[in-house]
Amino acid sequence: MTQHFPPEGGAHAGRWSWLSRELLAKGHSLDVVVPRWGHHPERQSDTSGLRIREVRALVPGLGLHRRLMNEAVTGAQTLLAALRSSRPDVVLTTVPALTSLPVGWLVAKLRRLPLVVELRDAWPHLFADVEHWNDDGTHELPPPPFSNALTPTLTGWYWGMLRDASAIVTTTESLAQDLRGHGMRQVRVARNIATPDDPLPPVDDHDGLNVLYMGVMGRAQRLAVAIDAAALLKESDTPVRLRIVGRGAHSHSLHTYAARKGVDVEWIDQVPKPETRAHLEWADTVLVCLRRWHGMELTVPSKLYDIMVVQRHVSASLEGETAEIVRQSGAGDVVPPEDPEALARLWRDLAGDRSRLRVGSAARDWVLTHGSALLHAAEVEAACEVASARPGVARGEALGRA
Repeated sequence: MTQHFPPEGGAHAGRWSWLSRELLAKGHSLDVVVPRWGHHPERQSDTSGLRIREVRALVPGLGLHRRLMNEAVTGAQTLLAALRSSRPDVVLTTVPALTSLPVGWLVAKLRRLPLVVELRDAWPHLFADVEHWNDDGTHELPPPPFSNALTPTLTGWYWGMLRDASAIVTTTESLAQDLRGHGMRQVRVARNIATPDDPLPPVDDHDGLNVLYMGVMGRAQRLAVAIDAAALLKESDTPVRLRIVGRGAHSHSLHTYAARKGVDVEWIDQVPKPETRAHLEWADTVLVCLRRWHGMELTVPSKLYDIMVVQRHVSASLEGETAEIVRQSGAGDVVPPEDPEALARLWRDLAGDRSRLRVGSAARDWVLTHGSALLHAAEVEAACEVASARPGVARGEALGRA
């Protein structure tokens, strides 16, 4: 059960593109339940061993309240579809969405099956910052309706469901260690992987700095920090060209905010994966930013690996495991999250000393060493095998269906 699946784009669907390919190649079969978003065509199950059951995402819009409503609706449909499917050996639920874990847990309980949780985001730590989920850094917005009364209950419930899982798969080592510290033992790490690509040529010499952000303009990023930093540099006559490629829940408010601050931003809609290289080649440095939330310290944006593999400089506005990877691999520079003054100082320094934009092969080598699709698919497979062999649970035929 997942929120996104090929042929959709994005990191979530891209992860399942290679995970499903590797699992099917091993002879397993996958029965996938996934919402069909309005702008995506119906998926076809034309691969041997793969069956796709689509449910409809019925509530349009990217606002927080509409998003929560849509997740509730698709979660209910997913539950019904999963209960109607032929009996699998293992239930595997992917958890970026708020309802993914409760639905997966309930399916496993009702069907008396082992549960594997693929935990892509740092739940339930994200509940600690629920009051700021709707804060885009540009104007005040109301928090989620459950933020005050239900947050402690939801946090405790999530920890209970995770402890009840037979196995957990994370995308980062820091989140895995955190879960083990909370008493969970069957935790495996299957990192995201980069799109294989050749290194880019070194940046050209020119005045100013070309700054690229490419990805989701959402709640976890708070991209207003980039606009604030660009505004500060405009006041000091430091020429910085900011290009933002993508879309997300905060797209409209960021457009409005940039206009209000007098910052010229080149806005480009989400592009297919093959077209991202041209934008990376244009860039002198690529911004990767996350909120100042504890949950964000335990995650690594998948875009980081795509930047590192082509050896383009990273401007990292964040903390935690991502910051350590950037520092240790020499992929770029790190400043504190949600600190436009620090980000502006970094960009000013990079514009004044372009030698700092050179990224050596260590960044690319790190990704190639840690980003094997075969290795990480094996971790997911192993988690399913551990779950299906759990005492007291019917194993079926050697994980015939996952």
